[in-house]
Amino acid sequence: MELLKNSDIIAVNKLGVHAVPLDLFSGVDIPTIWKLETKDRLIITIFNWLDKDVSKTYNLKTDFELNNSQYKLTELWTNENFKIESKKLTLDQPAHSVKIIEFVKN
Repeated sequence: MELLKNSDIIAVNKLGVHAVPLDLFSGVDIPTIWKLETKDRLIITIFNWLDKDVSKTYNLKTDFELNNSQYKLTELWTNENFKIESKKLTLDQPAHSVKIIEFVKN
């Protein structure tokens, strides 16, 4: 029901494009980082498939294929804002969770 009530998540689905896995051949068997990019939006989705909580720091260039670090980041499930520090993003994720983060250029 939460999925159906979240208009931001529904709007991502209506973009009509598919996300691309960025870590297809590294780490666990299932990709954890997915990138969806249109001319208007950039959304990075990060899955924690593990049975334990994780804290991980992502490099914008090497993990997300981004050259610019001038973004406002908003998690679409919770509307939580994240900060980029030194072109890196650190996330704490509970086991079996997902973060859907919209990157908006400043």
